[in-house]
Amino acid sequence: MIEEHQPLNKDHLFIGLDDIGVFFRRNALKLAACAAIGAGAALASTWAMPPLWQAKATVQNGQLYLVTSSGPTIVNIEPPARTVDRIKVASFQDNVLKQLSLPVDEGVSAETDLIRRSLEVRLLRNSDLIELSVRGYSPANASRILQQYVRSLIEEHGYLAKPTLDRLSEDMQQVQADLSAAQARQSELAERSSERFQTNIAGKFSENVLLDNMLSTNAADVRLLQQRRNTLQEQLNPERTFNTRMIGETEVSREPVFPKRSLFAASGGLIGLLLGLIWTAWRANRQKAAK
Repeated sequence: MIEEHQPLNKDHLFIGLDDIGVFFRRNALKLAACAAIGAGAALASTWAMPPLWQAKATVQNGQLYLVTSSGPTIVNIEPPARTVDRIKVASFQDNVLKQLSLPVDEGVSAETDLIRRSLEVRLLRNSDLIELSVRGYSPANASRILQQYVRSLIEEHGYLAKPTLDRLSEDMQQVQADLSAAQARQSELAERSSERFQTNIAGKFSENVLLDNMLSTNAADVRLLQQRRNTLQEQLNPERTFNTRMIGETEVSREPVFPKRSLFAASGGLIGLLLGLIWTAWRANRQKAAK
């Protein structure tokens, strides 16, 4: 015989909700006490934790201003995305730790572990700027660590840019030497040109034509060398060609970023309330079963 299902009794639902309301009213003080104890315990635990400060810096990748046959162009010493990857590489971080006189092995030094764990590097959206941040056990410590990261990056980018800068400097020295020689030659020819009217050369057509050609050719060489010198000076101008540099100053948080006492207190209160609910519900069930 098929049993007929009884329709849902709405009164049961209402009674259940009423029971829940009664449960909370009866145990409101206990639950509040559990939440307060949890919040207090979590808040007290923050005093035993070492506070951490965070330092931030924004870095601009270095660039080279180059003039080629196709025109001037600006080239980054290293693509910003690759720079982000470079900073994250273990060997780069090991070098920074050595510069800070810290062990590189994990689990040996709490400060080393904190640096590795807290370092953040990201490329700012819609720009080629890179933001670095790291934490330390004091504001001065956090700033010192971050500045060492920036110094190490500047040093490595300096090595990458050195061959190009050396070539430009050598070209500048050579052009300056050639220009000085051409200008000396120009003065000599100008002097000979002024003297020709006082000597027998004035009546010699071929010698005059040769001297004029030499003056014209030398003047053209001087102009070309001056243009080349100006181009090289622009390429070496620190406003055009520069190494990686920090934008602004290092920013250090005014207050510790960890532990956040308000967050700990709220989390502890929530956990205390949850444990209080479990305990009071278990206790109420035991009392009901005993009856």
